[in-house]
Amino acid sequence: MKGNEILVLAGVILENNESGYERLGKILRLSPSQVFNATNSLSHRKLIKKTKYNNTVKFEPLKTNCFEFFIHCLKYVFPLKIQAKAFGIQTLNINDKTVNLYGTDIYVWPYEKGDVFGTAIVPIHKNIPVLSLKKMGYYNFFIALDMLRSGNPRNVKEGIKYISKVLGLKNE
Repeated sequence: MKGNEILVLAGVILENNESGYERLGKILRLSPSQVFNATNSLSHRKLIKKTKYNNTVKFEPLKTNCFEFFIHCLKYVFPLKIQAKAFGIQTLNINDKTVNLYGTDIYVWPYEKGDVFGTAIVPIHKNIPVLSLKKMGYYNFFIALDMLRSGNPRNVKEGIKYISKVLGLKNE
């Protein structure tokens, strides 16, 4: 699985079926062909359902499957990689509630226009920092995924709670 597939899956979940290859690509800063390939893979993995209407394609997340994937598989497919200190965009906090991995460090996705200095965490996809600055929903969603990737029990609990809410599922 590739990072752009997680990026596209987030787009399918957060854009409420207002999809299509070109539109989703524009939002996520991917080409329509990258979105096409990612949605084919996600459909094959049973994480989304693709429906064709005339000349339009719509995508629907298979919510329970997505939840299971995020909770049980994400940390193995995309393990958290910690790097040296850098400027970037703060991660591992939802709604201004900082949740630290180890002690009191601040964690960031490295980004040259970031205004926070902290321990760098490699994002699942390189477009996540830019997308997170544009849309708060994406920012919080990717922070929740980082919480799940962290393995820290408190982080995982907060991540599960947030992902459940976004998917419209009961907190399992």
